[in-house]
Amino acid sequence: MNWDIDDPDHGYVVAIPRTTIAGDAVSLRAGEGQGVHILHVESPDLSEVYFEITTYPQRREHGLLAQEQRRFLAQNSSDGAATEPFAVEALGRPALSFDFRGTLQGRWKERRFLFVDGAWTYRIVYDPRSSTNAQILQSLVLHAEQAGGSEATTGGV
Repeated sequence: MNWDIDDPDHGYVVAIPRTTIAGDAVSLRAGEGQGVHILHVESPDLSEVYFEITTYPQRREHGLLAQEQRRFLAQNSSDGAATEPFAVEALGRPALSFDFRGTLQGRWKERRFLFVDGAWTYRIVYDPRSSTNAQILQSLVLHAEQAGGSEATTGGV
């Protein structure tokens, strides 16, 4: 069973499982903070399900966002390493991505960061080792226009 989230105010549709394959509950939080909207879902292990969509209120330059994120990771992980940002196609659009591996908040984490434009600029973060996270990404649809527009693109990297 999924949470089927259709959020026209932030320009996306996504299906999130309510439990992991092992039967653990998945937590879902959504809210506003520091001028952005964040949808955050995770399983207890912070790996099998870890998916976050940050919606910026207007289009932002991907390189600058990646630089800010990489700086935050370097300041908060003594053993972390991030790849250089690289161009990819994500959700049927040009995007910028980088990978991170290291300890954050006292736990080892692996994360992929995607910066892509739809109706707004989105930062998508997930653990790339998990097939469940890949399924969530495949379900993600970003609207090309703000509420009232009709163009949309579907998930995948």
